[in-house]
Amino acid sequence: MNGVSVSVDEPDYYEFVEVDPTGRYGRYNEILGKGASKTVYRAFDEYEGIEVAWNQVKLYDFLRRPEDLERLYCEIHLLKTLKHTNIMKFYTSWVDTANRNINFVTEMFTSGTLRQYRQRHKRVNIRAVKHWCRQILNGLLYLHSHDPPVIHRDLKCDNIFINGHQGEVKIGDLGLAAILRKSHAVRCVVLAVVAFLVELDVVGQNLGPFVNGKEVSVADLSLGPKLYHLEIALGHYKNWLVPDSFPYLKSYMKTIFSMDSFVKTRALPEDVIEGWRPKVMG
Repeated sequence: MNGVSVSVDEPDYYEFVEVDPTGRYGRYNEILGKGASKTVYRAFDEYEGIEVAWNQVKLYDFLRRPEDLERLYCEIHLLKTLKHTNIMKFYTSWVDTANRNINFVTEMFTSGTLRQYRQRHKRVNIRAVKHWCRQILNGLLYLHSHDPPVIHRDLKCDNIFINGHQGEVKIGDLGLAAILRKSHAVRCVVLAVVAFLVELDVVGQNLGPFVNGKEVSVADLSLGPKLYHLEIALGHYKNWLVPDSFPYLKSYMKTIFSMDSFVKTRALPEDVIEGWRPKVMG
């Protein structure tokens, strides 16, 4: 009998569709999970030869929810500082200004969340449950003993991840965590503000002169007062101005601030400064 050689084409998701700026991490076109604003893809670390999770967030989704952007940046900044066997590993993050994404790479878990794992495996001995609990408690002890202390505030089976072949459990999803030091929280706010301004400048460049194009929308009416407060408060307390590298944002602010409806309803600068004093000065 003659031997027959069969060629099998590999699926498209075995080819990288995106690579990080350093060239170390490559993203496949395979989705591991998807939420309201974040999509998680399978990816590969070429330096270590391991699979990782590529988390991708669309910046445009945060234009109407800047507080969510602050939460995301707090989570990324917090993950960078945590190093423990029972806390999700963080590798890198960057802003993709061309595609208007925030990307961050974390370790990948073969079995998903603890909730998903228990749904697949109905019969689990109490010995295994105790083993999981010990690991969770070790992770919590590390968070609570950290400098500054970290309180998770949203610990549940959906936010605990597992590598089933090792019985290894780790705490993740720290977006709602409370960091008990003001300086850390302030840095998160600064990072979020800068990213938000970058996105507004990109939107102005591609659409303009307003968020939704040529016509004023509810988004502009909401953003105007926020930018007005930002300009006055940061200028007064931090001597900070919108940089010249954001020309479209500066033009947008000038247009909004000169609108007749805005001029008639805006707060006086001294009232803005006094209103922000307790928040800035503590």
